[in-house]
Amino acid sequence: MILTDAPAGAGERPVQMQVFNSPADAESATGQAISSYGEAPELAEMVAAGTLPAVEERLPAEPIVVQPEEAIGKYGGTLRKVITGRVRAEVGNWWLAESLTVHSPQGEIIPNVAQSWEWSDDYKVLTLNIRQGIKWSDGTPFTANDIRFWWEDVILNTDLTPAPPTLLTRGGELAEFTMVDDYTIQFAFAEPYALFTTYLGSWGFPRSSPTQHPRHYLEQFHPNYAEVDAIEAAMEEDGFDNWADFFNEKATTTNPDRPTIGAWIPQAAPPNPVEVFLRNPYYWKVDTDGNQLPAPSARSAAAWPMSKQLCSRPSPVNSTSCVRLDSPTCPSSATTKKAATTASPTPTGCPTPTATSCSTSPPKMKRNTSCTTTSSSARRYRWRSTAMRSSS
Repeated sequence: MILTDAPAGAGERPVQMQVFNSPADAESATGQAISSYGEAPELAEMVAAGTLPAVEERLPAEPIVVQPEEAIGKYGGTLRKVITGRVRAEVGNWWLAESLTVHSPQGEIIPNVAQSWEWSDDYKVLTLNIRQGIKWSDGTPFTANDIRFWWEDVILNTDLTPAPPTLLTRGGELAEFTMVDDYTIQFAFAEPYALFTTYLGSWGFPRSSPTQHPRHYLEQFHPNYAEVDAIEAAMEEDGFDNWADFFNEKATTTNPDRPTIGAWIPQAAPPNPVEVFLRNPYYWKVDTDGNQLPAPSARSAAAWPMSKQLCSRPSPVNSTSCVRLDSPTCPSSATTKKAATTASPTPTGCPTPTATSCSTSPPKMKRNTSCTTTSSSARRYRWRSTAMRSSS
């Protein structure tokens, strides 16, 4: 990107960036028609090699069009950032997710994954029309079936959602969800709830939750669709003895194996000294010249201060008191385990291991952070019983 003038400072002029719901809307507002779509050179090479569909096939019929703040970007390079807050929260909820509605640069709630919506006259029933042609990062179509999976198999599953989320209830009653067709969904509330479209696009829950559950990927980890023995084998391989924790880890936006509709694909599960994300070749937004976004090839985030960011997650399990296993400022799991039983000093920034009543788990159990006196066999029995009830 080449700027002829210095970028404007905060408050020096109105925000120039605009988001249009379709190429037709962009042409109406700017007078500039999009006659064809562009793509990053490395993606064009994949298309030529036959390993990726053409950009026209990867984009929806009506992609969102973004007018940039300063100028049309050039493909390539890495967008770098330093994160001073909680790594997973910031990159997961903001960079990697796309919500049904979204705040525009001007502060208004506008369409996003949902191309349009309509409220009933009493503002109790919301009907949303999903943008047709959006695809997950593995090329699988995104449809209302993915949102129905989120509702029926996550929200209504008491292991994953023990209590009805407040923002999905009105008058003390959980909303009723209906999948009208492959691209239409409906929420019905007991009382008027005009703010719901705002909550769908705001920070926090529910925001991206309805759109971050790829059914075709997550079914293999859910007892309503997969064999319990297969799920338990996957849990053991990943070091989990609690199914809800295991499923939520698979569903998180920072799971590099989970398909996404966001602009960026994580390359490794956090935490890492530097988090790296590559562009999603199926991302469904373009700029006003018709270039598929994002323009940078990669995005990276470094946590600061490094030792505090990578070693601050507490755990009652001695062998995983310091979660980061390869940071130069933090001990390995073996070192930390030794520190729990000897007077060996703990590096600055890592919590001091303390003895607990929990049994020490092997390093791969780092995801399980609940301290309990219940035996693994008893927990597994409860999980099996619940799974069998939910699948019957």
